[in-house]
Formats: sequence, C-alpha cells, structure tokens
Amino acid sequence: MGRFKQVAIPILVACVFLLPLLIGALAQGQLGRVLEIEIGKAANAKGQIKRAYAKDFDNRDFQGAIDEYRKVVEYFPNSPEAAEAQFRIGNIYHWKTFEPEKAIVEYEKVADNYPDSDYAVESIIRIGDCYGLLKQFDRSIEYFQRAINEYPDSQYAPMANIGLANTHLFELHDHEKAAPIYESILAKYPQTPFFVEAKVWLKYIDQTRQGIRKEDVAIYQQIIADYPEHRYGQAMAQYMIGWTYFRVQESANGGVAFQKMLDNYPDIDANHLSAAQFYVAVAHSSQGRYIDALIAFETIMEKYPRSKYAQPAEKSADALKEVITALYGDGFLQQGD
Repeated sequence: MGRFKQVAIPILVACVFLLPLLIGALAQGQLGRVLEIEIGKAANAKGQIKRAYAKDFDNRDFQGAIDEYRKVVEYFPNSPEAAEAQFRIGNIYHWKTFEPEKAIVEYEKVADNYPDSDYAVESIIRIGDCYGLLKQFDRSIEYFQRAINEYPDSQYAPMANIGLANTHLFELHDHEKAAPIYESILAKYPQTPFFVEAKVWLKYIDQTRQGIRKEDVAIYQQIIADYPEHRYGQAMAQYMIGWTYFRVQESANGGVAFQKMLDNYPDIDANHLSAAQFYVAVAHSSQGRYIDALIAFETIMEKYPRSKYAQPAEKSADALKEVITALYGDGFLQQGD
C-alpha cells in the first residue's frame, strides 16, 4: 500500500502539469491547424439543433430555444439545418408565444435566405396565416397566392390552397370565391389531409345555401368514418356536428359533440379548440349547470388567452359569477376556491 501511494502521487503531479499541455495540443490539432474552441457551441449543426429541440419541445423554454436556433443559423449558415432552425424560430413566435408580427419577420428570413428549401414555401404560407391573425386579410391572400404561384408543384401547394379558400370563406364570407378552390383541392389533391377538410367546408357551404338540417349530422359522421387517417379533417367534421346541433336548437347534443372534439382531438389548433370550449360552456349554461359553465369559460381564459374567445369568455364568466352568487350566496365561490 505504501509503494502504491509513492507511485500514485508522482503520477498525479505529472498529470496536473501535463494537462494544460495536452489541451493545447488538442486545440492545435493535426498539421498545426488551430481549432476554434468555444464554450456553448456544438461540434456540428445537428448537435446544435438538438440542443434547440430540447429547450423547445422538452423544456418549453421558448426564449432559450430561440437562442439555440439562432446559433445554428449563425455558426452553420450553409447547413441544411440552418433553414429549419430559422423556420422554427418563426414557429415559436407564431404558435407558442402568439406574436404574429415577430413570426412574420422570422419567416421572411427563411423565404429570402433559403428560397430553394421546402421551408421557404411553408414559411410563405405561414406568413399568410399570420396576416390573417392580424386581420390583414388582403395581405393574407397575397401570400397564399404567392405560394401557389411560385411553388405550384410543392407538397405544400394544397396547404396554400386551403389557406386561401378558408380566408375567403371564414374571414371575408365570400362563399362564391371559396367554393371553386375547395373543389380544385378535391380534384388535384385527393391523397392529402386537405382533401377531407375541403369536403367538410364544401358541405358547410351547401348548408348555408340549402338550409341547415339535423340530418346533416350524419354526413359529417360519415366523413369521420371514411377518413380515419386524417385527424384534422375528422376534427373539423366533429366541430361541424356540434355546430349543426346548435343551429337546430339542440344545444345539449351540441355540447356533447364539442366535448367529444376536445377529448378526441386535443392537439389541433387553438382557434378551434377555444371555440369548442366556448360552445361547451354555453351548453352547460343553457341547461342550468352554471358551475360547469364557469369552469369551461375560465378554461378558455387560462388555456387560450390570446384567442378571439378569451374576452367573451371573461365577460360570460363575470356574468355567471353574479348568477351563482345570487343563487347560492356571497361565500359560495370563495368556498370553491
């Protein structure tokens, strides 16, 4: 044991003195080339973007993720990952922090700097969507049409077409312009998820022209059954089942249908989820279930604070609190807290 200590101590001392020399040799690299060593920088673009993924998807640290994505663009500008990283910065502002103005700026960088990337056409489409969120529908149409014109053979062409048709239908209420675009989607893109969505909205246009009947529910149910692999189209059909029930004055059935949408399709866009939640709250209220209605309205305020239903939900919640207080006394809601 004594001999081991005598040998180990000189070796330890030698390591301490040799370590700086070893690091220097590694930094110098082969053939005398100086290698850049930078704390916080990954060895390659794939490693850097994985760091961004972890903060974005695992930790939901969106500002941290943006910082890491920017490093991909800065350190590895010619890599395939650079276009994706720039695109995902736009995505964070678009879908996660709900800042469409900032998203537009970031998406424009993708379209300008990486025009040959698939992310370019998708960014142009997302810009159209962001302008829709800002109620600048002329600009929205401009960008959807730009994507169609500049990338007619892209896999994202049906997405641009559905965005254009939806803007005409739901924002400008121009059914006559929307219908032929949906019909062209059915003709050109039968193997895409947008085919199912186009079928749903053409049925809705038919309802507005022919009148809304309870029997229409069965048509939407059949769409759900026929296209099990297309979840978003299914979700829109389920939404229209609830909407149809409400329009034929069957709010109880409508509430059940909208709750089914929330349960079965929790991963679709916040606009439709918040709308479904609002209808659920209205259904509860119409049946005298005021506590359930209040919870549903407050869920919108908590989960979808930037949706167009957040402010109506807040007003409805305040009105319900007065009703509940009148029915059960001043201390009832405090007890629930």
